[in-house]
Amino acid sequence: MRLFDCTLRDGANVVGNGFSKELTISMVEALLDCGIDQIELGNAKGMGANENGAEAPLSDLEYMQTGLLYKDGMDDGIIALCFRILQFHRRT
Repeated sequence: MRLFDCTLRDGANVVGNGFSKELTISMVEALLDCGIDQIELGNAKGMGANENGAEAPLSDLEYMQTGLLYKDGMDDGIIALCFRILQFHRRT
């Protein structure tokens, strides 16, 4: 069985639209320490929400850059998503 954790995205509704970089890093590290490598992170209102008025402590780009700090521990599919989002932001 594999677990997919969405605390860093969906759970961010509890505090607003997202967690700070420091708290995001702390939670990613704790999840990886527990063996959970499928971690969703970002604005609780979804991709692009920050630019459309649902402000969060970090932009989508900053959340993805933070996630990529852990590319060696996270699931390849999650990291591929981070790379695709970064590429999109670089083109726009």
